[in-house]
Amino acid sequence: MKRGLISILNPIPILILVLAATLTAACVPKPRMEYNKAQLLELHKTKELMRVLYHDLSPVWKSDKKSAYAAADFKIMSHTAPRVLAISQALGSQKVAGKYPKEFARHAADLGKHAAALQKAAAAALEPPARNAIKGINATCGSCHKKFK
Repeated sequence: MKRGLISILNPIPILILVLAATLTAACVPKPRMEYNKAQLLELHKTKELMRVLYHDLSPVWKSDKKSAYAAADFKIMSHTAPRVLAISQALGSQKVAGKYPKEFARHAADLGKHAAALQKAAAAALEPPARNAIKGINATCGSCHKKFK
């Protein structure tokens, strides 16, 4: 008796994997375009700023899971930190933060403080301060999302 490929492979687990991959990718949509720092500073749409922030921080989060950073990790951080700083400035602007309670602007300022620390640590290739800055960014994002998401 001949069995087709679909009947040999149970389609249920395959369907579940495809669905999970689709949902994971759809959780945070990609930014509408690749913004430069000047464009980020002029961007006043909170959702789009968050998309860019997530997209930019994803490689940093991958690096942070390593037991030790390599030169390539610091390069990624050096590229990302000024962008996160620009995003924090845009989020803290009156056009964005003015739509939310004052606490939102405080979160934006904290994000900028940690991004500046990451920029400094990455430029000097200092692992403990870089890890602390990333922890600060993560904590700031978490506390802001808890309040405003």
